[in-house]
Amino acid sequence: IKSGIIELLSRFDALETNLLASSYDDLIQQQVNKYNHYRH
Repeated sequence: IKSGIIELLSRFDALETNLLASSYDDLIQQQVNKYNHYRH
């Protein structure tokens, strides 16, 4: 059972990391879009 819990936790960890990474990407994309918008 213990190894199952650890596996679950590590999966959740990976999921959280992916969510953070994708929202971070979105933020960067927004900044880039703003920058390009102001440049024109």
